[in-house]
Amino acid sequence: MREIYYMKYDVNILMMKALAGELNSDEARQFAQLLETDEGMRARWQQLESLQADLRSERANSFGPFFAARVTARAQQSESLVDGLMWMFRPLVPTATLVALIVAFNNWSDYSDIDGNASVLEAIFAIEPISLNAAYAMEE
Repeated sequence: MREIYYMKYDVNILMMKALAGELNSDEARQFAQLLETDEGMRARWQQLESLQADLRSERANSFGPFFAARVTARAQQSESLVDGLMWMFRPLVPTATLVALIVAFNNWSDYSDIDGNASVLEAIFAIEPISLNAAYAMEE
């Protein structure tokens, strides 16, 4: 059983070397003899050659020219913390602004619930007017 494993292992190594074009003369002769005598190996060799041809013909079209150079240049740029935070949080600004406006409008529309002495900012931020005596009483 162990000899079969080593034989299959040797055949696989021989095929990979042949695929890469790295066979010496003895290995090339052995490989040619193997292909002549074994139909299964010949079919497997044709599959490997076909696969290699397909892989060489297919290219990643989505990256465009000089992709690696652009990625390397971008990675080497030193970016400040502020720039990174701006890039990360910039998409959230419109949503945060909209939420703040909705909350402010909701508070302002309930302005009648707040004492009439409150300013517009106190109404928008839902700050109820409080005296110092009341604040000291709340603290205790």
